[in-house]
Amino acid sequence: MGTTHAAELSRYDVVLFFETAAVGNIAFEGGNRYRTEDNRQAVELDARLRKLWSAHPGFNFIAHKASFLAKITTALEILGDVVNNGWPAPDA
Repeated sequence: MGTTHAAELSRYDVVLFFETAAVGNIAFEGGNRYRTEDNRQAVELDARLRKLWSAHPGFNFIAHKASFLAKITTALEILGDVVNNGWPAPDA
């Protein structure tokens, strides 16, 4: 594809990584027909993706929660900080 891991990471200012609910053995909400993996496969894929994205300097890990709304709320708080304070954070 003519790219590198570093080049792809540099395309983004901030990364919000939502840990899969499967880590907590929580079934996917809403029966998403595009999610065909089982919980074990989802956890494995999540770990591989987290390893790749965690190299980004603006990586933010959002742990699984029983409520997807709680995960979204955490993401909005992070985005609010980014908008208000810039990225990377001033103390970074």
